[in-house]
Amino acid sequence: MTYSLTPRALDIPTPYLFRRGVTQTISAPVRYGSGAPLVSPVEAESSITITKPDGTSFTSGAAVTVASSTATYDFTSTASEVLDEGWVVEWSLVFSSGDDAEVYRHTGILVEYSLFPVISARDVFIEEPELEFKVPQQQGEQGTDEGWQPQIDAAWHSVVRRLIERGEQLWKLREATGLHDAVLYEALKRCTRAVKQDPDGMWREKYRGYVFDARDAWAQMKLQYDTEDFTSRKGHGTTNLCAVGRPIW
Repeated sequence: MTYSLTPRALDIPTPYLFRRGVTQTISAPVRYGSGAPLVSPVEAESSITITKPDGTSFTSGAAVTVASSTATYDFTSTASEVLDEGWVVEWSLVFSSGDDAEVYRHTGILVEYSLFPVISARDVFIEEPELEFKVPQQQGEQGTDEGWQPQIDAAWHSVVRRLIERGEQLWKLREATGLHDAVLYEALKRCTRAVKQDPDGMWREKYRGYVFDARDAWAQMKLQYDTEDFTSRKGHGTTNLCAVGRPIW
């Protein structure tokens, strides 16, 4: 048996967010080469192992399903499982029959509620209507026809990663509306930076402005946790949602 040194990339930008007591399909998209196409593993020789935060086994060497060139697995936790980070997911994927498996190690967080992206292209166009006509050619009708969705997705993933990095307990978040402005301005940063036909530098200046807007959005962010009263959100200090007059958050 041989082991490949090809540096294939596991294309998962954030930890898995598992919902407690719900069956959900997790996947391991692996990409490599010009255009970053998916590299399909050999289903019969690939497997998955999942370990809980306390080090005990959730599943070991379980079979995976390969669909659309991607290994997948149906994850189901019990309703009594403890919400926490620190889950470890190990995909053992074989890309050529008879070769040793390549092991991709990733993390997961068991949550009560799914965190969904809080903006769409509509929000971007409300802020910058002209962006509808500035989509990069590769992402337009003559290319992938994705519009600005890759930049919006990247902004969302960036915000989730940053929340984790600063120690936010995602498994306790009640909902995600407090993330709206941060995600919007992170998306606008990426969209305006991607506009290449900019002879007078207007979009470059807009990008610089959104860099500061994104910083302000992070500084003013207020989040609501299950462990707190419904009338308050947590951020830099606590803001009472029932105060008289216009709320400052």
